[in-house]
Amino acid sequence: MPYPRDIKQKFDDLKSALHSSNRTNLHLKANGGNTILFIYSPEEEYHYLNKLKEDYPDGLFIDISQEIVSFLDDITIDTFEQLYKEYGPSRYQLFKSGTNSDDLFSRVINRIKEAEQLGKIPFLIRTGAFYGTSIDNHMIMDDKTVRELSLPLVVFYPATFIEGNLTYLNFKLSSHYRSQIIL
Repeated sequence: MPYPRDIKQKFDDLKSALHSSNRTNLHLKANGGNTILFIYSPEEEYHYLNKLKEDYPDGLFIDISQEIVSFLDDITIDTFEQLYKEYGPSRYQLFKSGTNSDDLFSRVINRIKEAEQLGKIPFLIRTGAFYGTSIDNHMIMDDKTVRELSLPLVVFYPATFIEGNLTYLNFKLSSHYRSQIIL
C-alpha cells in the first residue's frame, strides 16, 4: 500500500530511534525515560496502524481497546456498572487502583512485561481508548517497568500540537516529559 511521504518519514524516524546505537540518545531526549511517543492525527490512525503492522510484524501490539474489553469481560459489565456507581468521584480507581490488582493499568504493564520476556518491542496502540479512565501516557512512561525495559516502549499517540502544546485527541493537554517524540 502506498503511503504519503510524511507517514514514511515518521516510520524512518522510528526505525532510527529504535536502532540499538541510539538507545543512549533516546534516554537523553526522553529525560531518562524509555519511551517513544509516536504522534499522529487521530483521524489518520487507521493508516498509521496498518503501516506499523506492516513494518513491525514481530512487535508485540498492545491494543488498549481490546484490553478494556477483556477487563470488562473479566469483571462482568454488571459488576462494572455497580462499582462505577458506588465509586462515585473515585471511579478512576476501577482502572488504576494503586495496588497490584488486576486493574486495567496493571494489565497493560503486565503486557509490556510480556514483550520484554519475549524480546519484542512493545507497541501501545489505540491509546485513545484510555480517555475517561484517568490513565494517561505519563503514568505509563513513568512506571518503573517501562523505565527499565531493554527495548523502548513505543506509544502510538493520537494527538496534535496546538499552540505549542501536545493535545491528546485534539483537545486534552498532555505530557511528553519522559519520551522522545516522533512528529
